[in-house]
Amino acid sequence: MVCCLISTAQNRQIGISISPDFSHHYTKYEDLPIRVHENESAKFGYKAGFNFLFRLKGEKWIANTGLIYANRGYQSKKIDIQNILNEPKIARSQRYRYHFHYVDVSLQARYYAIEKESIKGFVALSAIPAFMFRETMTHIYYFSDNTDRVRNGSFPNRFFNVFTELSAGVEYSLKVKYRLLLEPNFQYGWISLQNESFVTRLWSLGIKTGLYMNL
Repeated sequence: MVCCLISTAQNRQIGISISPDFSHHYTKYEDLPIRVHENESAKFGYKAGFNFLFRLKGEKWIANTGLIYANRGYQSKKIDIQNILNEPKIARSQRYRYHFHYVDVSLQARYYAIEKESIKGFVALSAIPAFMFRETMTHIYYFSDNTDRVRNGSFPNRFFNVFTELSAGVEYSLKVKYRLLLEPNFQYGWISLQNESFVTRLWSLGIKTGLYMNL
């Protein structure tokens, strides 16, 4: 979900955003597509940052650029641990979560294809250079009466990536000064995390919801 507070100066806008995402990855080995490991699943990430918008041509085209923090990654499914002695100090199950922390530079072109009274529909295409500044793995242990989390260090992954984002959405005018934005989107990273025979590319699904205020 994205929540934007926008101030307008002529044809320019500035805002802040927060967006939860459904984040996962695609893997292949030696040019042969393979399924993501059956023990891995998607995790919830999020994005937050500043956005700057200005009109390109008339009322139809908008350019949107921003500086965004993005938490991407994936996780394992819960794995049962054999505990023959039924010892309470031994975890019953475990899982891990990979967190890849990026700074994104979002470059979006937005086209308003539909305008009807208070509703506007648009499609958008974004190119996103992304810079990873931190990577962590959280190991989660599930005991009978509590949960323990252990955060491990970094891993040798590439710090630079380029994502493409495809989105379509609607804007709804609530009042003269306010607009509501709903923008489902899909992101795909073109550069593998590792420089090995394994190729791992990140992708995510999200829904941006924004509230604009024109001053």
